[in-house]
Amino acid sequence: DPASTEIYYTGTVTFTVTAFDGVTKKTYTVKKGVPDKIEQGIRDGSAKILFAKKLAEDIGITTINLTGGIAVSGDYLVINTRNEPLRVINRMTGEFVREVSLGDIQGGLKNFYITNDDAGHIFICNLSPQAGDFTIWKMKDIDSAPEVYITRTAGNAFGRKFSIQGNTDQDAVITAPCHTNPTIGFYRWVVRNGVLGNIEWGTATGAGPWNNNIDIVYSKPDPTSDYFLHGYSDNRLTWMDGSTNTVKAMLGAISVNYVPNAVDFIEFNNASILATNQVNSQTWGTADYIWLLDVSNPADFKGTLDAGNVPAVKWFTFGEYGPKAIGHAANGNATGDLGLWQSSNGYYLYLYFMFTNGYVVGVQFDCISM
Repeated sequence: DPASTEIYYTGTVTFTVTAFDGVTKKTYTVKKGVPDKIEQGIRDGSAKILFAKKLAEDIGITTINLTGGIAVSGDYLVINTRNEPLRVINRMTGEFVREVSLGDIQGGLKNFYITNDDAGHIFICNLSPQAGDFTIWKMKDIDSAPEVYITRTAGNAFGRKFSIQGNTDQDAVITAPCHTNPTIGFYRWVVRNGVLGNIEWGTATGAGPWNNNIDIVYSKPDPTSDYFLHGYSDNRLTWMDGSTNTVKAMLGAISVNYVPNAVDFIEFNNASILATNQVNSQTWGTADYIWLLDVSNPADFKGTLDAGNVPAVKWFTFGEYGPKAIGHAANGNATGDLGLWQSSNGYYLYLYFMFTNGYVVGVQFDCISM
């Protein structure tokens, strides 16, 4: 009986299970080993909610409308609220760990947004031009002080979102969409062998236009790789050809009553995985969507997300984790965020997302052959 007997799984172990009738028996053999993976992508039905924490009651973020971004760093998920210290939670349990002071870069328009690279380094930007020159600070981890990583002379509006694909100590592409209304442009920096290159201007021809709510992420740490964007009020998740900066494919426009403003992309188990959101900023209606898509097959990138007819969608949640679901103040700035991460052994994929004034949530997926 494993409930009462210590068992060592160094070799093959046999269990005999007796049914309730006291007569019927069946023998099972257990041995320790590395499980096989399915051929590609996420195992259907593997989604598991690791945690769902209310920002106010569980994490202690009582300021409304100013929590705008999350970042993965090591064992932690880091939550940014403007003009407040970072809140750090355990990224497997959601339990609060501690606060991290940002010192001089803490301010209403200074620590405006946060993200991470593939190595778990933390990056924070300000809102420009309102807070001066557009600046991105880098933190090695939650125990490191912020250091200036990028500065760009103030001009057009930047800083509501930026994304990083790759490891900034090796190779990466950094994108910061322009918010000067309306636009289809973005800043781009390419990192090679840990060296930050010069600023470049990109134009997503045929996409958008967008306004304050937009996110852009590349699929590889290569400026010629394809990239994805989703923003308001075009509201069409868009796949861009990175070689030509023209549209490769677009989904149908989702409801203009709500706001998409976050995308992330990761390669997981030989598959191309994309996540995006739609935020409800109203006291009425329903939204607060998160979608997880497998875009390995371009033929599956069709349909309209909120109509439920996109073949690429592997998982979604709807109306459960925004402030409206728990009677909190409406998400007046229409903000939210998400991020993808995978385990070092490649068996688990993690989707983290946050709706301002609502919840921060962690979801685990796997590729284990069962």
